[in-house]
Amino acid sequence: MGKEKGPEWTEVTIFQEPEKAGGNFQVKCWHCELVFWEGATRIRGHFLGQVACGVKKCTKCPQALKKQLQDIDQAKREQETQKRKVQDLDEAVAALPQGPTKKQSTLKAAFGKKK
Repeated sequence: MGKEKGPEWTEVTIFQEPEKAGGNFQVKCWHCELVFWEGATRIRGHFLGQVACGVKKCTKCPQALKKQLQDIDQAKREQETQKRKVQDLDEAVAALPQGPTKKQSTLKAAFGKKK
């Protein structure tokens, strides 16, 4: 069972499937008719106008689609940040010394009467 495809896939026509697993698709944008070889991240980048994705910005992307994709990207960033925080905490806990490193005194031993 593969990953569920996001809403960006409903906005493009797939012209050619990848030759191997994990490869990119040749797609055509329904809005601006740009044809390019890419996967989900770069398709989203095309609709959101993300320069770093390396695909020309869609000039006709509907605002509703743009908002939906922005919300998905924000949720993914927050999830990745939370995951990094948990990993950092796990590493910090693992780095703590295991068990008592010296004999700990008790209140009774510290303040008790000497015989």
